Amino acid sequence: MKRRWQVSVILVVVAAAAVYPFETTAVPEWRIRVIDETGSPFAGARVVEQWDHYSLGEGGGEEKWANEDGEVVFPKRIVRGSLLYRTVRTSWAVLMKLADGSTGIRATVWATTPRVSSDSVQYEEGKPLPEVIVLRR
Repeated sequence: MKRRWQVSVILVVVAAAAVYPFETTAVPEWRIRVIDETGSPFAGARVVEQWDHYSLGEGGGEEKWANEDGEVVFPKRIVRGSLLYRTVRTSWAVLMKLADGSTGIRATVWATTPRVSSDSVQYEEGKPLPEVIVLRR
C-alpha cells in the first residue's frame, strides 16, 4: 500500500512539473547607444527592437526614442511555458525548420529618423549584446 502511495505522489509531481509554466529569458535587458559617424550622441532617433523565440512561438517588438545621450534601454524579454508545451512546440519548430522555418532566438535593433536608417545589429545567444548603433546624419 505504501509503495502505491509513493508512486502516486511521484506521478503527481511529474505531472505538475510537466504543466507548470516556468520562465526563460529570451533576450536580456539591452542598453544601446545611438551615435552618428563622428561618435556624437544621436538624440531623438527612433530605435526599434524586434525579437522572436521561434522554438516557443513567442516574440514581439517595441520602439523607443533615444535620449539626449543617444541611449535607449529595452527590458529583458521573458517567455513562459511548461515542459510539456516546450517539448511539443520545439518539436513542431524543428519540423517547420525542415520546411524552411526558424528555430531558436533572434533579436534585432535598428535606428531611424525621417531621413536615414541605420544598419541593424543582432543579438546572438551567448555573445555580448551590441552596445552601439551608428546612424549617419
